[in-house]
Amino acid sequence: MQTAYRFKLIPNVRQEETMFSWLGMLRGMVNYNLADRIDSYNQGFIQGDFCSL
Repeated sequence: MQTAYRFKLIPNVRQEETMFSWLGMLRGMVNYNLADRIDSYNQGFIQGDFCSL
């Protein structure tokens, strides 16, 4: 019994360039959020349980 579908993606050149630009944007977003999480953790560790707004 087949419970899922498997699709093969064959993009043309323009679509491939668009997807690669998405990967770059997503990588930047993940790195920014990770840096923000690390900074928040370090700030909370230094100041205790208080958060500066």
